[in-house]
Amino acid sequence: MPPLSLIKSSRNRLRNWAAKRGYRSIWLTNLNCPLTQAVLTYEKYLGQTRITRRILKNVWKNLDLGVLQRDHPFHTPVFATSAECKANLRVVVLRRFWRRPPCIAFHTHLDSPKIKEITNNPQVSWLFYHPQEKLQLRVKGTATLHIDDELAEEQWLATGFFSRRCYVGEAPTQIVKKATSGIPEEIIDRQPTKEESEVGRANFAVISSTIDSIDCLELDVKGNRRSLFVWNENGQLETSWLTP
Repeated sequence: MPPLSLIKSSRNRLRNWAAKRGYRSIWLTNLNCPLTQAVLTYEKYLGQTRITRRILKNVWKNLDLGVLQRDHPFHTPVFATSAECKANLRVVVLRRFWRRPPCIAFHTHLDSPKIKEITNNPQVSWLFYHPQEKLQLRVKGTATLHIDDELAEEQWLATGFFSRRCYVGEAPTQIVKKATSGIPEEIIDRQPTKEESEVGRANFAVISSTIDSIDCLELDVKGNRRSLFVWNENGQLETSWLTP
């Protein structure tokens, strides 16, 4: 057998290797030849690897755009937690995305029920869907709560005064007698001043989540394609194909 480095090279280079050693070139087109099988297997592997790399590159691109563009489909994913053996889902706003290591984050009120749910069980899931690209992502990860650390402060400073109103008012999921926005009446129709908005800092938190796996489904009328990306304990990426 030739060296692995030659098997990884092009078919022509392998033909030259064989010719110099007196092998007939027909061996390289004989499907029963172990040498040919090794070449074809590795070429197929390279082709599949290029495809999965393109898929993951497109996933990263859409997550980037989901943070930057308010009208992008990935800007408002579904975030899932669990409590008492029941799943709780809600739409959140994607605020941050890091590629290395892969991680995503959003903002929340510190008194939201999801805080307790994550504290009890940090294993979470996300759902993203892009209707134009017909791309669905099911992401699993481990959540971390940020309140007084550098990330929380950085995100608070990046939050506009108008958006800070959500953290100035009442805590979410409280039972009330009539419909309410929860925002104080004095700022419901205007942007609060910097001083008024700072009241909300005590209620502001960031939830980040590792991206431990991505189940990627690409819908196509000619046939759907599904791939799985998993980051192992060493942070290494493992990929595989799944039946849709």
